Amino acid sequence: LTYAIIIGLSFMFVKVALTIATPFDALAHRFTIAFIGVTTLKVLTKKSLKVTKKDIGIIALLAILYPTLFFAFQVFGLVNVSSSQAGIIQATIPIFTLIFASIFLK
Repeated sequence: LTYAIIIGLSFMFVKVALTIATPFDALAHRFTIAFIGVTTLKVLTKKSLKVTKKDIGIIALLAILYPTLFFAFQVFGLVNVSSSQAGIIQATIPIFTLIFASIFLK
């Protein structure tokens, strides 16, 4: 329930941020805050990350595809639609995932 609330409110917060900042500024602030949070957790937990050279390519691809492109499309999309419309569109993602999976994974 907490996750659903956070995701649901993110559209509203991004829409509000876009009234005072450009889409690129909103993305930069979002990623900076996330970087500070993750770095703080890493320092406080003192756990080592064992990443091999083979893993770096996969991690780089995931870093580009999921957070970067997803949030970029979200921010630029919210320039043109309301946050409630964006929430409805995102809610249809599981439906389209099933449809496209049945087409492409035969």
